[in-house]
Amino acid sequence: MNKMKTRIGVVSMATLAMSGGIAGSAIAAIAKSFPNTPISTIQLLTTLPGLGSLLITLIAGRMAMNISKKKLVLLGVALVTLGGVIPAFWNGSIIGLLACSLVLGMGVGFISTINPMLLTEYFEGEDRSSMMGINNGMTSLGTTILTAAGGFLGAKNWHNLYWVYVFGLVVFLLVLFFYSKSSVINDFRQFYFEIKA
Repeated sequence: MNKMKTRIGVVSMATLAMSGGIAGSAIAAIAKSFPNTPISTIQLLTTLPGLGSLLITLIAGRMAMNISKKKLVLLGVALVTLGGVIPAFWNGSIIGLLACSLVLGMGVGFISTINPMLLTEYFEGEDRSSMMGINNGMTSLGTTILTAAGGFLGAKNWHNLYWVYVFGLVVFLLVLFFYSKSSVINDFRQFYFEIKA
């Protein structure tokens, strides 16, 4: 496997590893949209991703023994993207927002559990230490950029904050095309025959 491609794939997923708390910057605005909802319930939007992440962390390691890590990471990125983007256009229910936060957190759980496994599996010695440093840096950078972009998008309307999660589509494609032991065509062919069986 091409090491540079692997680096890009692994590092790209790290940018979403702490994306669960981005909605925290809009808590006050969200609370105004739901005046009859207790503020403690609104604040769950920032804590439920942590719960979702915890639940997945408990089972992701065992799942990785039977399912390819690439598929689990793609699932995680897809959950982050869906859980993040859906509230941009479906935001009339606080229960719906909370459910999306939980889904988003589950995606983060897959990413934060599988990502270190990939670092130890594909890199050794100084290369591994270097990649761990880069990985941590990209996690912080991703959180900073996504939070800043979310704040900018949601400045006039908090609904727009959630469009920042469209970035998950970019990460999904980077993981799909760059983190791969085989060609994308072979991956789809294998997936097709697994379903057919």
